[in-house]
Amino acid sequence: MKKYGLPVLLFSLAEWALTLLPLYWLLPRMYRHLLSGVLDVPLLLKLVPYVLGWLLYLFLVRKLLLYMQFGYTAGTGMFSSMLICLKVLLPSIGISIILGAGSLAVLLLCSASALLYPGLPALMLRQAAPLPSTLFNMWGIAAQYHLWSSKSFPQ
Repeated sequence: MKKYGLPVLLFSLAEWALTLLPLYWLLPRMYRHLLSGVLDVPLLLKLVPYVLGWLLYLFLVRKLLLYMQFGYTAGTGMFSSMLICLKVLLPSIGISIILGAGSLAVLLLCSASALLYPGLPALMLRQAAPLPSTLFNMWGIAAQYHLWSSKSFPQ
């Protein structure tokens, strides 16, 4: 933490800034539709491309910053790691989709079990539900690191 605490904090602040930056342009366009379309579903559907574009942008920013963090902490350079991220973008997306689907399946299983076993068993399952999700997230970061290291340090 002493060595990499501040750089990781700066990466997180950069992620927040890059995340909020498009909202400066998106919110005025979306605001009009939100006010007039609260109960009008076809008008709200006009917001879907904006939201999907912003979510795709968030995904790409997160991937790029994750790979830049890998490069910074390994000492190989942030910008070379960013180029590696762009080269392995399709496998990286595939890893994210597979592990995201696994996490979603666990979430759906926990939600469905709450319908079948209401009461204390549902409460216990709900309390234990973040553990598999956290494990999937850790597995995803480890898989991304393995993908990055296989391109950074070929054997």
